[in-house]
Amino acid sequence: MRTVISGDAIVNRDNLLRIKRFILDREQTRTYCQMFNNNPFFETARYEFYLHPDPGGPHTHPQWNINCDRARGDFNTMIVRRKSSRELSDDDAGDQYRKLAFAGDDVQVTDDYGDGPVDADQLMRFPRDAMSELLTILAGSMR
Repeated sequence: MRTVISGDAIVNRDNLLRIKRFILDREQTRTYCQMFNNNPFFETARYEFYLHPDPGGPHTHPQWNINCDRARGDFNTMIVRRKSSRELSDDDAGDQYRKLAFAGDDVQVTDDYGDGPVDADQLMRFPRDAMSELLTILAGSMR
């Protein structure tokens, strides 16, 4: 697992907030893992974006909001997934997920699901591409 704090022009707090609001406003959901049900969700041509609910309850349990109820809590973590591993080189085949989370005024980017170590550039590459793709869609929808 590798984590970096992004000071990137694209992968930043303002853009993550814009994307989060957009996903929540669309009210689309999809379950993609066994930890939560009905994650707020959006997909582009090459990527899927899932919001994770924040831990909560009396013991800040990670699955407190297992059904991703928007009235029950906030969503300050986003999982970005590449749609197809067929497009990836052999070196990147296990490199399909990134976790982006608010970290103060910054965004923390983590490879929780990868097969091996990645350098900081590789860690940031596809979240940057994914967010760029979605921000282009956002810009078009605001016209």
